[in-house]
Amino acid sequence: EATIDGSLLKSEAEAWETTFKGDAHLQGLLEELQPILADVMGAVAELVCSLVPSLKLPRIHGIYESPVGKVCYHIGNIGFSSFLFPPDGIDLIFGARGDAEAMRVCVRDVSARIDS
Repeated sequence: EATIDGSLLKSEAEAWETTFKGDAHLQGLLEELQPILADVMGAVAELVCSLVPSLKLPRIHGIYESPVGKVCYHIGNIGFSSFLFPPDGIDLIFGARGDAEAMRVCVRDVSARIDS
């Protein structure tokens, strides 16, 4: 089962803190927003971790040449047994307000296992 820890969220928060360290007003706002943003990002990451393992493979079919002639194959209704991906492999991309893709979640470095 995929899980996420707070190390990615902490490193993102530290990067923001370094950027705004010189401005006391922005620093105060950041301190107020940091727990809220961490909660939102953590909730989205947990949502990804719970949804990705339930994905089904699409039907796959085709024909390939073999030494004995053409082989037709069809694979359908296969579910993933498990997914593994590092917590820092989750990217949350926030778009402009009103954009159809206002938020996208991208998962990198995914490995999957399919048990029959």
